[in-house]
Amino acid sequence: MSCFGKGFFGALVVLAVAAFLVPQYADYAASAEASAWMAQVVSVQDHVAANAERNDSLVNSGLGAKQPNFSTRAPTYFEVTTDGTIFIQGGREGQLIVLVPELKEGKVSWRCVGGSRKATTRCNRKN
Repeated sequence: MSCFGKGFFGALVVLAVAAFLVPQYADYAASAEASAWMAQVVSVQDHVAANAERNDSLVNSGLGAKQPNFSTRAPTYFEVTTDGTIFIQGGREGQLIVLVPELKEGKVSWRCVGGSRKATTRCNRKN
């Protein structure tokens, strides 16, 4: 095989590996971003839970909740509704995380829909 053939074959191998690794890294990076947001929003979840458990209702449980100081790349959108639902959106893949509080027997648990098809996150935190 000539030098040109070896070089061409080597370049094809590098391109094939890059085509596989670059999307994997993007998925990992977006998932890491969403996971960091989840860790930083715990204080907001605690605020909502305390209000709901004190009043035995989710009505107005989100009042007074403040956006956390996101230490990593901040989302482009953050909202806490009056019923305590938390919306977080942004990031590399446009991840959307929706945390919905559920009050059962005086305790709040959280139902979560998170990530994008490429960037899912674990968001099963329970109080």
